[in-house]
Amino acid sequence: MNLSANLKKIRKENNLSQEDLAEKIGVSRQSVSKWESGQAYPEMDKMVQLCNLFKLNIDDLLNQDIEEVNNTKQAKNNINKFIDDFLNYATNTIDMFSSMKFKNKLKFIFEQCIIISILTILFLIIGEIIEYILGPLFSFAPDKIYYVIMSIFKSLYGVICMILGVILVLHIFKTRYLDYYEIIKEDTADNIFDETTSEKETNYKKDKIYLDKKKEKIIIRDPKHSEYRFINTLFKIFLFIVKSFGLFIGVIFCLLLIGFVFGIVLSFLFIKTGILFVGTLIILISCIIVNYVILKILYDFIFEHKSKKLRLALCFFLSLIICGIGIGLVSIGITKFNIVSFGENIKTEEKIIKMSDNLILTNHYGNIEYIESEDNDVRVIIRSTKYNEIKYDINDNVYSFYVNYKETDILDTLRDIINDINNKKIVLYDNFDIKVYSNKTNLNKITANLDEHYKNQENENYEKEINELLEEIETCQEDNTKLQDEIYEYNENTGL
Repeated sequence: MNLSANLKKIRKENNLSQEDLAEKIGVSRQSVSKWESGQAYPEMDKMVQLCNLFKLNIDDLLNQDIEEVNNTKQAKNNINKFIDDFLNYATNTIDMFSSMKFKNKLKFIFEQCIIISILTILFLIIGEIIEYILGPLFSFAPDKIYYVIMSIFKSLYGVICMILGVILVLHIFKTRYLDYYEIIKEDTADNIFDETTSEKETNYKKDKIYLDKKKEKIIIRDPKHSEYRFINTLFKIFLFIVKSFGLFIGVIFCLLLIGFVFGIVLSFLFIKTGILFVGTLIILISCIIVNYVILKILYDFIFEHKSKKLRLALCFFLSLIICGIGIGLVSIGITKFNIVSFGENIKTEEKIIKMSDNLILTNHYGNIEYIESEDNDVRVIIRSTKYNEIKYDINDNVYSFYVNYKETDILDTLRDIINDINNKKIVLYDNFDIKVYSNKTNLNKITANLDEHYKNQENENYEKEINELLEEIETCQEDNTKLQDEIYEYNENTGL
């Protein structure tokens, strides 16, 4: 039995003398001395007292090595403590982050990114220095062995940096935040029972379950000690940049708001369109509401103002519903519009061209309509709006027609557009057509000349492309010849 040795070890581990142990058990010092020397054994009731005192069982005290038993218990306690500490760390982190204000959350994320970036740059610099030092030491080795050694070094260094980086980030986070932040819960529940409550009401209330309402807020115990000035300065610069960008976006939305209000005023010019006018007005109003919500969010962020988020969310969703209604009304209104080629501002130009065997008529913006008539010459009639000006070039009996937009009075143009929309017309203001009148023989000759002209143009394009390809082939051949000469000279100089 190991009782004597175990008893002596466990007594010394607990810093007890034989007299102290004897006093706790209720025996004499000589009895304890005899137990430790193996001259005698304690009675069963004293054995139980020893086990209770040192938190052991009888089998461990009598038969096992007490040092191994303590080591096993210590290992189990360490594992349990590690798991408990990890879970507490995660729980405290989640509780702290969820209770922080938006600005503090943004600051926290920014600080972690700064710390991780600094550690990454530091590890990369140290890695380059170590590689610069170790490189010459293994330069004598063959290339394959050298690359294997450096690969192993880089892998080990990467693992070490990753582990060390995680430890440093977690430690800095714990020191910077968890050690200095507390979550305070304030109980705001009303007293369930009042002194004036009758016994009958009290028994009735006891049968019910009351949930206490608690408020949680996060405080910092030692703000001066936990703040890092350089991080706060960087965060202020970062926050200033973000707010400046938000201010720029806010200016854009302010201009959009002015534009939407101006659009509402202009929409009354098209009041005769009926449903289309109502739908457009509703869409513009919904856009103003969305614009207001965005400006309010930007204002609260830039000037750190609090507002009711539920109200803003309701306004946003209400604007979406209104916008959907407006789009539906606009869709209904558009179906009542007619597409008109020229409208009321049509103008006609006529040109007589003498027929020749090589006459060609081309239009760069559309097709030409050929109409058979009794005319011996060629009569060209061009229809367009007053906003267009038709011009043509003559080159070797090739008449090419062009369309130029004519400068007109802006107010006059706006009046025409408003009038056409109110009359539920969609006018193609840049539209025009060309009609050619002549006898059948002339028309056949003109179309044949046009086909021949296009074929000649295609042939010219093909010849141009072929010449370009031949030039590229010739250039490649010259480069190939130069490369072969250089290879020959290199072989001559090196003796290969």
